[in-house]
Amino acid sequence: MKTYRRRLIPSLLLLSLLVTLLVGCTRNVEPEEPGEIYPLTLVDSFDREVTVEKEPEVIVSLAPSATEILFALGLGDKVKGVSDVCNYPEEVLAIEKMGGYMGVDVERVVSVQPDLVIADSQTTKEVVEQLEGFGIAVLALKADDIEGMFSHIELIGEATNAKEEAEQLVQELQDRLQVVADKTKSLERPAVFYEVWHEPLMSAGKNTFINSVIEAAGGENVMVDAATDWPEVDLELLISKEPAVIILGHDGQSVDEAKARANWQTMPAAKEGRIYAVNPDIFNRPGPRLVDAVEELARLLHPGLFE
Repeated sequence: MKTYRRRLIPSLLLLSLLVTLLVGCTRNVEPEEPGEIYPLTLVDSFDREVTVEKEPEVIVSLAPSATEILFALGLGDKVKGVSDVCNYPEEVLAIEKMGGYMGVDVERVVSVQPDLVIADSQTTKEVVEQLEGFGIAVLALKADDIEGMFSHIELIGEATNAKEEAEQLVQELQDRLQVVADKTKSLERPAVFYEVWHEPLMSAGKNTFINSVIEAAGGENVMVDAATDWPEVDLELLISKEPAVIILGHDGQSVDEAKARANWQTMPAAKEGRIYAVNPDIFNRPGPRLVDAVEELARLLHPGLFE
């Protein structure tokens, strides 16, 4: 028995020493670096492959919707240039302007040395190609509906290493839309005419984010059968569609001016006082505030349903 103990004790001491060494080694091992995602190749709305070489620290946005997405993702401090029409959130007003739909100042964009430029369908192909010629990654975006806007949030999140923030933002917006859907699903859907502009009279067709806003708010777009996305509308045709609600999605005229138009009093919306003016920046930009637009429109279409 004594012999067994003499043999066992050294063995236990040796085992204890090995365990100590292993634990010590484990504690000294440096944590693994997270996987490097850059360079990262993405596909934008125009099926263009765009390679982002490194995590963007300097971003230029040439589209108001993209600017609003970037700020919603907490990336506002990286935005060093915006378009002339970008005005939300308020911090954007102090950021250097890079031109707008009438023309982008390419030299000014290049001067801030951006790692990423985000454009939209209004940015000309020539401008995109010029920026790419300077080795700048340019994502061009075009949203046809609310789901397209969600895809843009996710794409921008991926490009800027803010994937988790993008997923969280999309989920929050989808949850808000679901609340509206649940409340309006069993209600009658009023006929809605959305006026993009008044001279000429223009509206939004089926393949537009405006149409998706109307449907998500529990309405029916009277121009859903239009041959084009942004059609000019004949007044006689509009009168024949008998819209129950008319939305003025521009700053061109007031509600009173719209009511005073020739023959407008023949439409149910005018007779019942259901012509409304809305903030065009919220309704006409495919950014996160489109969900605000859905909620506002749902209140107008279904008064009393939402507090």
